[in-house]
Amino acid sequence: MALIAYLRSAKNDEGRQCNAQRDAIATTLGPIDRTYSDVGASGNTTNPGLAGAIKSLAIGDVLAVERWDRLGRSTLLYQHVMDEITQRGATAAAASETKRINQW
Repeated sequence: MALIAYLRSAKNDEGRQCNAQRDAIATTLGPIDRTYSDVGASGNTTNPGLAGAIKSLAIGDVLAVERWDRLGRSTLLYQHVMDEITQRGATAAAASETKRINQW
């Protein structure tokens, strides 16, 4: 099982947003094996980093994001991405949701 991080930032801010997302994932979900990202992706309907992350998934892998909204800008797109992840035998996890659960 590999933990694959996907990071998305709306603007190129010298990597600060992506670094914060990567830190949140590593702190909450554990060591990251591979990282994919899309920087300056605001408004894009295609995200090559996300496509690469999904293609790299193997059975038992986990695609990790900081928040669920990193996977899609609409419910329909989010569901499509989740379907692709499940078809590969992988799962997804969001660091922000894990933090909330651990606080209860």
